[in-house]
Amino acid sequence: MEDSTKISGQDTPTKPTSIEFILSDGRTASIRKGKGSDVENASKFMDQGNPGRYLTARISMLSTIGGKPIVPEDLVDLDEDDYDLFVSKWDELKNLK
Repeated sequence: MEDSTKISGQDTPTKPTSIEFILSDGRTASIRKGKGSDVENASKFMDQGNPGRYLTARISMLSTIGGKPIVPEDLVDLDEDDYDLFVSKWDELKNLK
């Protein structure tokens, strides 16, 4: 599968603010760079006795599929390869400087 990742930024090319990629079914997905408030909101899942959902919550709060926001349930309902792609792209965006 060809990598069609697109990185965009508002500040400079060296400070990307989002990453866009294609899922296995052809839909376009995107993840934006998070803020502290996103971390705080995702941590509420841990407060509800659900620490395993923290990563899924954090990624889904920053993501869209087909231009529409998603919820954690949308992310966990994806095929495993697409779920892993979201985690990989989130990590890639997080580590771009």
